[in-house]
Amino acid sequence: MQKAKCILGGGTPIGSCGLIFVCCSFDTNCVKTTDKKQSYFKSGNLNSAVTGCQYRIKLRNKNVCQVRLDFEELTLAPAIQTTASTQTGSYYVFSCANDSLRINPNTFGVPVLCGNNTKQHLYIHVNQTSDPNSAVNIDINLADRLNEVNKYLPKPSWKIKFTQLECPLKQHKFDLSKFGEIKNINNDFNVLAPQGAIQYFTENIGEIRSIGYNTTNAQLSSYPYLEHYTIAFRRPSDVCGIKFTPSYFNMANKTVSNLATCIHYLYVPEYYSDGSKQLTGEKTSAVCFGKNPFYSLAPGPFYINVKTMNSTVTATTNQQGFLIDYELQTSCPYNNK
Repeated sequence: MQKAKCILGGGTPIGSCGLIFVCCSFDTNCVKTTDKKQSYFKSGNLNSAVTGCQYRIKLRNKNVCQVRLDFEELTLAPAIQTTASTQTGSYYVFSCANDSLRINPNTFGVPVLCGNNTKQHLYIHVNQTSDPNSAVNIDINLADRLNEVNKYLPKPSWKIKFTQLECPLKQHKFDLSKFGEIKNINNDFNVLAPQGAIQYFTENIGEIRSIGYNTTNAQLSSYPYLEHYTIAFRRPSDVCGIKFTPSYFNMANKTVSNLATCIHYLYVPEYYSDGSKQLTGEKTSAVCFGKNPFYSLAPGPFYINVKTMNSTVTATTNQQGFLIDYELQTSCPYNNK
């Protein structure tokens, strides 16, 4: 590496590497392995020459069944739109082409992350096992900020809190000595996400956001394409539905004969729209845009599915994504409790 590039990137020259280059040392928090129940991964004062960080969370025991990641801060370059041409026409894709955060295992559709995901969270579901090599791996790939073409990308930063969550121990069904007892029910039980959900909201009021949604900058941005995952909500016994109120809601859609068709969408079980403050009774469950409140009045668990395809046939000219407030309802237009 050239000496000037080493210093510019925050490194320290430590001798010669070849005839005209220097060896460069970087102090970085970018490689870390831990088996703690709860801790943080932080970018710190990340130098500009770093292009990759790897974190590994070793499962601390065979009872760990989920790892919750809280992105108290996560800023990466946003997804960008590219074009692919085929014999049948052009296709447009938003992908994490500059920066990306990938998680393994990605069970139940854990998406690739990029853009602004501060205050988002994810649940990583893992198999309960005694295998000492079992772990959750986080790989962060960064565009070279020392390259002239990338100098306008946002400075990457993150503060990721992780928590290993344990499922209750299973007793043998024929162990009569344990009859009538509840043992080994740990403190994690109430914060475990429902099986299959990668986001889980436990408060009565809150907001949901699409991956990479930029709350402070109205520039062209989008969620990465090819996502399919579930968002779940805690349901107390006295709750009959959820009211959703969009602050922004625009996912990929097309208009044919003045009728909009969703290409990407939220699947909302027992969906009812709230046009003119009155329920229409329409149970169309795939929705992708709009300003009016809507409801999910499903009789069972509360959840919505996020579904995006791998491409669209039209270029996007405005921000794609959703920022939606939710509120659990104890009084519903239709009594579905």
